[in-house]
Amino acid sequence: MLDRALKSLWERRVPHYIGVYLAVCWGVLEFVDWLVNRYVLSPYLTDAVLLGLVTLVPSVLLVAFNHGKPGKDEIVRSEKIGVPVNLLASALILGLTFGGKDLGAATTMVTVEDEEGNTVERVVPKEEFRKRFALFPFDNESGDTAFDWLQYGVPFALTSDLYQDMFIDVRSFQHLRDRLRESGQPSGLGVPLGLKRKIASDLHLDRFVTGTIGAVDGEIVVSYAIHDLQGRNQGEHTFTATSVFDVADSISAQLKHDLELPARHIEETVDVPVSEVLTNSVDAFRHYVEGGIAVLVHDDWEAAGLSYESAVAIDPTFAEAQHDLYAVYFVSNRASLGVKPLQAAMASLYRLPERTQLLVKSSYYSMREEHEKAYAVLKMWTELYPDDIDGHRQMAHVYIEIKGDNDAGIRELAKILELDPSQYEILNQIGDVYEGQAIFDSALVYYQLYAERFPEEAESFRRIGGLYSNLGDLQQAKKVTEKALLLEPGDIGTLVAAGTIERDLANYDDALALYDDAMASARTAEDRATVFQALVDYYEYRGEINRSVEYWELRLAEVEKYAPPALAVTQHLGTVIMFVEAGRPDAARQRLDSLKQQLASPPWNMLIPIGEFGMYLRLEEPDSAEKAVEGIEAMIETLDAKVLLPLAVKGRAGVHELRGEYREAIARYEEAFALDPTSYSLNTDIGRCFRKLGELDTAADRLEQRLQQRPRDPEAHHELALVFSDRGEDDRAREHLESALAVWDNADPVFKPAREAREKLAELDAR
Repeated sequence: MLDRALKSLWERRVPHYIGVYLAVCWGVLEFVDWLVNRYVLSPYLTDAVLLGLVTLVPSVLLVAFNHGKPGKDEIVRSEKIGVPVNLLASALILGLTFGGKDLGAATTMVTVEDEEGNTVERVVPKEEFRKRFALFPFDNESGDTAFDWLQYGVPFALTSDLYQDMFIDVRSFQHLRDRLRESGQPSGLGVPLGLKRKIASDLHLDRFVTGTIGAVDGEIVVSYAIHDLQGRNQGEHTFTATSVFDVADSISAQLKHDLELPARHIEETVDVPVSEVLTNSVDAFRHYVEGGIAVLVHDDWEAAGLSYESAVAIDPTFAEAQHDLYAVYFVSNRASLGVKPLQAAMASLYRLPERTQLLVKSSYYSMREEHEKAYAVLKMWTELYPDDIDGHRQMAHVYIEIKGDNDAGIRELAKILELDPSQYEILNQIGDVYEGQAIFDSALVYYQLYAERFPEEAESFRRIGGLYSNLGDLQQAKKVTEKALLLEPGDIGTLVAAGTIERDLANYDDALALYDDAMASARTAEDRATVFQALVDYYEYRGEINRSVEYWELRLAEVEKYAPPALAVTQHLGTVIMFVEAGRPDAARQRLDSLKQQLASPPWNMLIPIGEFGMYLRLEEPDSAEKAVEGIEAMIETLDAKVLLPLAVKGRAGVHELRGEYREAIARYEEAFALDPTSYSLNTDIGRCFRKLGELDTAADRLEQRLQQRPRDPEAHHELALVFSDRGEDDRAREHLESALAVWDNADPVFKPAREAREKLAELDAR
């Protein structure tokens, strides 16, 4: 039977036709592959053609079987039905497989205007075709500590080289540092392969690269391997050279082939040697790398500055080092010294890849307070490279954190998701912005989208818990947060959030126990600072101001271990306010005078009015407070920092209230509430002003709104007690005073609200 079937197939020349078809398929695939590489087309095109040819095999077999014999043949019924059905099935399979894929060009042309109004055109890759991977520090296996710096130096140089290629999106140590620290691997060295894979997966990357450093006869021997997210090795190579720059160039060239970039793109893309991008001096580069290690591993900004200074002293045209030196000067409260290196970076801008050039130019215009030009450069980045998510990240930061334009910020974040749906962390960021605008339904949608995608992560459930807390549904907040704790029992943020919910539920022992658990789980200075901040808030909430100040000082000690010097100093502005609340006004003035000396140079000196306003408001000195508010408004104007407008408006309201101008104060408080709709404590301020105007029903309504969101808020209960007392409803007043004092049961004698509440309760009891 089998012999007859095979003989029949041979007589009908079916194997002959199949052989011819396979030869034609091979030729077609070779031609399509040539087209893809020659014209930088979608790599999916080759796969689509291959699948199409494979799915048409049934038709080829059918036609060959029916018409393979010599002589004239008629079209039979099986062909009339089979071939169309096969074609339809093939089209359906292709549609299902490649319907969402771009089968056209892998690049696109964009035309934009730069900050000077000049027209610029570029051909850039579409985001779908960029290769995304994590690049970890390499491990020194040479046994020679003289090569230790190369553990970071080779990846640093490689990153700078690869940054020239828009098809490549590399996440280097600076992007991985926080994840490594959270995992107890702050140096990034000797990290287990499984942890590297997890970090790459958590960042939703496609691959990760590892490597080792060795030495033979004084030469550098570097091996690297590229892995997929299952940890499988997708390529491994070893290079030997006398220079770190030669090694980086060699790895870069090979890595592009490992990543399967289009051949024509590799051939025609300008790939400047990394020594031309950075510096020709190995000594200068080594100092630069040591500066990066000082910042990224040790949080030592002073050492970083010294290393960068040494690097640019050797090679003043080392533009990237000049820019980083400017950044260190800026965050070290030496911004005036940063002018010269930033100008030097601009003078050597030609050395840098275009995207780095745009970043340097943005810094330059910001330094000159030409903010519109700085924004124009970032906008140019997003238009010139519309599929480059880094540019959209920068613009989102500007809109949300500086200009206070949340809608524009959300559009930029949404664009990132549109370009790369695997950027799942953007879902939570969009949720955060919506929550800050009190658009809770939209916030919840984005948090839930992330939670559905990553049901084993605590982060989204913690955020959802915080959202319910904002809504005043503390029981639901507790339930969701407990779910987050089951997923990640030692997560610092979740433990702190759970503790704060227990505090708001008046479960004070449980709250402190959770804060203790968080401190026991803390691995880094950032973790400890987070827990200390929770304790600051806890004791301030309960009126134990001196305990709150103690924890504030402990928090500052941790912040100084990791934060840039200028940012660490600015944190002390909060100390000024806390000293006043603790009944230590002289200490507050002394601290403020010290901060004025430490923050004497722009732009950091512009922050001083924030501390001044807080101090003078609590000292009830309206004229001085008003002058401080004017300083805040001037800072907003100079820095274009519209995100601070709610603070300035609230400041104006506070000044009006001190002067007894309660109508004006209410109008300003309402304006501040509109700008920052989750500042629910403003209801207490507004209610207090209405009470002072004698409009007791309206006052009660606003205070009740505050209690709906935070049912045990002691300040709102205190104010509402005064409203009921003015109404002559002593029993209800007594009830609210007791609620306030239940929170303030151990408040410091110096804490004015608790003292006044006790005095008022005694007055009512004496009636």
